[in-house]
Amino acid sequence: MRSGSITGTVLATTSSVTINDTSTTVTASGLPSSVSEGSDMTISVSAGSFPNGTYFWTILNGTTTNADFTAASGSFTVSNGVSGSFTVTPATLDGAEGTEFFQVQIRTGSTSGPVIATTGSLTLNLSAT
Repeated sequence: MRSGSITGTVLATTSSVTINDTSTTVTASGLPSSVSEGSDMTISVSAGSFPNGTYFWTILNGTTTNADFTAASGSFTVSNGVSGSFTVTPATLDGAEGTEFFQVQIRTGSTSGPVIATTGSLTLNLSAT
């Protein structure tokens, strides 16, 4: 904070502030809006959307829990202009919960790192078996 103008005397400063850009959307090819228990959902992230590097994905539970998936997080790589992809696999459960909803977040640094993109709402359907 400065007095008088943007170049005036400094009156106070804040500690470091991190601003995360959550406006990025995942560019996915063939991403269905739903998946059934026990089936795979492959999410492909466009190399044009993210620079080369290792990224991490995590399930953002809506009405689901981590137990609804064989893995609730993982990593993938984008390199040399080639899209990265990863697979989300819902576990086959008893279906007592009915239809549920979740999202997938893309992160940098680790599975607990800053979120840089989030899918839209995805539906988890009961197993067809």
